[in-house]
Amino acid sequence: MGWWKEYYENGNKKSVKAYMMDQKVGTWKYYDENGELTTQEKHSRASEERINTYSSDVLLLNHLKPGSRG
Repeated sequence: MGWWKEYYENGNKKSVKAYMMDQKVGTWKYYDENGELTTQEKHSRASEERINTYSSDVLLLNHLKPGSRG
């Protein structure tokens, strides 16, 4: 498994993603420029992709990604 991390110019994390055999795996996390978690996507070949959207650590929305089965 390989990790891909992106950063804003201010040094804060922008995203953390994982790949296995060229496929998305695990929990992908996206952050705003202040370093606050905004979105999580769970990727697996065996299950649906679910997106969680956050604001100041409060879960605002939990839904299936368009095109996912669930």
